[in-house]
Amino acid sequence: MLTLTEAAGRHLEELLTEANVPQGTYLRIALLDEGGSSLTLSREEPGDTRLEHQGKTVLVLDRRAAEGLAERTLDAEGPGKEERRLVLR
Repeated sequence: MLTLTEAAGRHLEELLTEANVPQGTYLRIALLDEGGSSLTLSREEPGDTRLEHQGKTVLVLDRRAAEGLAERTLDAEGPGKEERRLVLR
């Protein structure tokens, strides 16, 4: 399963809080047919994998993304909140 670092979990939680999304809406990673991935706001769908930070779901992965990113780690890096970005390792 994709691993979230503490920094990534905190960053994802901040993004959701700032976006003021309705309860049950999360960030979603999906793998694209043409390669790469997308990060969008979405509701959880059947078959999704949920990733939590401090007991709260912050990210969902569709089945393809969960399988394709199983050995990867999602991290956040950058000197400040405005410059911070998510990085797959």
